[in-house]
Amino acid sequence: MRRVRETAELEAERLRRLTRQEIELNLRGGLRELRAFAADLAIRSAEERIREALTGDRHARLIDLSIERLGRLRDEKPSAH
Repeated sequence: MRRVRETAELEAERLRRLTRQEIELNLRGGLRELRAFAADLAIRSAEERIREALTGDRHARLIDLSIERLGRLRDEKPSAH
């Protein structure tokens, strides 16, 4: 009878260990999915806000500013000669 009880206790402990491992794996997988979902949601939200804020006039002004900055960088660049 004692041997049966010991075997049952060992089996119960093995099952607890396997269950804990499975729970941990599921938790890690769930956290990865949640992080990916949150990142995707943040990117979509940021993209939407940028699209709303970036009107045609603002877009043209940003392009003009970029061209001006590139011109200044070119003018400030030391001559290779």
